[in-house]
Amino acid sequence: PQKYPRGKALAVQQHNDIIAVNHHAKQLGVHKHMSPADARDIFKTQNVSPGLIHVPTDPSSGRVTYALYRRWSARLVALWREIAADAVIEAHPTSLDEVWIDAGTADVAATLRLAGEVRRGSRALGFDVSIGLGLLKSVAKLASRAAKPERGGRGVVSAITPDEVDALLSQTDLAVLPADGQRSCCSAGVVAAVAATVLHGSAPSLRDAQELSLTRLEA
Repeated sequence: PQKYPRGKALAVQQHNDIIAVNHHAKQLGVHKHMSPADARDIFKTQNVSPGLIHVPTDPSSGRVTYALYRRWSARLVALWREIAADAVIEAHPTSLDEVWIDAGTADVAATLRLAGEVRRGSRALGFDVSIGLGLLKSVAKLASRAAKPERGGRGVVSAITPDEVDALLSQTDLAVLPADGQRSCCSAGVVAAVAATVLHGSAPSLRDAQELSLTRLEA
């Protein structure tokens, strides 16, 4: 964050693949898994520098290393543990920069205050984080996606009350559910509907999928 300030379009290259793209670069048309050459052309056309950066490599072996990523991830998680000292924090099984924080309360105001503290603390380290609030991990995960700037979010999305959950499901397009979404980001009550709509494209949102009848699904 010190070397690449906020507000700059950036994409991360690993070998011949784009593995990460920030909000500003996405607005220019850069996306994950596009050709690095194509991404470089977009940045050049838009007069953006450096735009494309390669993940760090080990000087001795030349191989890609995530040591810097892991080091900053550890600092962030340590900070979150300090801020949410009374909460239960569980590391995400497949992500270095994502955790579940069990605030121990369903009080919306108290949970929003904790989320604000986490965001302010993270920003002091140079990072903007997106936070989703929910009574289930699955709902919190979807809310976190909705909180990202490219989806119109402002950093925190609450999906605690029934109305908030309904609004979140209505705006969640099945076509852009995360890869693990069809497995774990949906409550048990809508798994069958999600499976059917993912396969057949019969509903545009998760909320629509939830309302499909079993008769229609079986048909």
